[in-house]
Amino acid sequence: MHILRLLPFLILFTGFSLAQTAEDLNISKSEMIEIENRISSLSAVELSERKDFLTEEINNLEESIKNTQNPSTIKSFSESLRTLLAELSLVQQAIVAIVTVNAISEVTEDKKADTVPPVVTLNGNANLTLEKGDTYNEQGASASDLASGVLEVTISGTVDTSTVGTYILTYSATDASGNTGTATRTVNVIDTTAPVVTVTSGADTVELGGVWTDAGATADDGSTVVTTGTVNTSTVGTYTITYTSTDASGNAGTATRTVTVVDTTAPVITVTSGTDTVELGGVWNDAGAGATDLSGTPTVTTTGTVDTSTVGTYTITYTASDASGNTSTATRTVTVVDTTAPVITVIGDNPATVVVGSLYIDAGATVDGAETVSSTSDVDSSTIGTYSDVYTATDVSGNVGTATRIVNVVADDDDDGTGTGTGTGTGTGTGTGTGTGTGTGTST
Repeated sequence: MHILRLLPFLILFTGFSLAQTAEDLNISKSEMIEIENRISSLSAVELSERKDFLTEEINNLEESIKNTQNPSTIKSFSESLRTLLAELSLVQQAIVAIVTVNAISEVTEDKKADTVPPVVTLNGNANLTLEKGDTYNEQGASASDLASGVLEVTISGTVDTSTVGTYILTYSATDASGNTGTATRTVNVIDTTAPVVTVTSGADTVELGGVWTDAGATADDGSTVVTTGTVNTSTVGTYTITYTSTDASGNAGTATRTVTVVDTTAPVITVTSGTDTVELGGVWNDAGAGATDLSGTPTVTTTGTVDTSTVGTYTITYTASDASGNTSTATRTVTVVDTTAPVITVIGDNPATVVVGSLYIDAGATVDGAETVSSTSDVDSSTIGTYSDVYTATDVSGNVGTATRIVNVVADDDDDGTGTGTGTGTGTGTGTGTGTGTGTGTST
């Protein structure tokens, strides 16, 4: 009995579906039809032999895939493997269907000897792809045998989802006659997930002219993190630092840090040393000020005036602003002082001469300001001698100016007198007087 003649029974008893098998194995329906045409004329014994051949070819291909790193070769082998797995699946379903419809007598020509291995059928897909780190859930397999019926399936091989690679799981079942049937499942563990890069917390706002230290970043898979980008702390602005980590599978993860260079420091103003105490009525010259700032040399503006005609304290303010709008000020204090006493000018003769006995009239004095001049005098015109007439003026600042007139009280050369006597005076000089009597005297 050939498989072609059993198709109606397969459909009736097993729900045999060509489209379903093609979908499960990622094979096109046309490819599955081609496979079905190839095996449709095979007898049960030929089906069993075909199964053994396919199993061996599948094992060889899987071994070849494991031993090559060439992507194009792996792709070619994988396509062939899918085709062989599809054909093996169809053959296994056909054998199971034959058992279901009790076609045992057609399976083997030798009815006394059981040389047909059990048919092992995978639960789920024969090819699985898992992401690295995922969990592999075993779906198992079932086995049936023409003579022994349903058999227990043993599984060999492991899947390590923490390591990228191709893993082969072999499902085996042995019947009472020692015949062993196998099926394989290929599990591909791939890595398409990029590392997660975490930026380490740090000080990401730095003052102009300061020092910025990169706190770095880490990758969750321990791969190396490469940093690109720079921060120029001498220029205000926003800078981006990029951290990149690439794992062994070539997946790259990135993260960025934003660093801001700010200028919150006002310029430094230095007042130039100068003469900041000026005499009333004098001339004051502003020595000025200079400013420095990390962003450049700011301009200094000056406000305030000094009135040297008025005694007092004056403030000169210097202001400088940088490019970031930070402003600073400095001041200079200028003092207008009056330490000059009034100048008094004596009017008339100085020294002045007064004849003894005459009336002394003070000619007075003038002052260069608006002050009042007062005088004190010890002149005694009735007595020959030298006297002083002192003039004084005090300004509003308390400065006192003085001047002195010398007044000489002298004897009158034309004076006639009568008397006799001798007198002695202090001084040097000779004078003659006429009068009644005779006398000699010295006067000054």
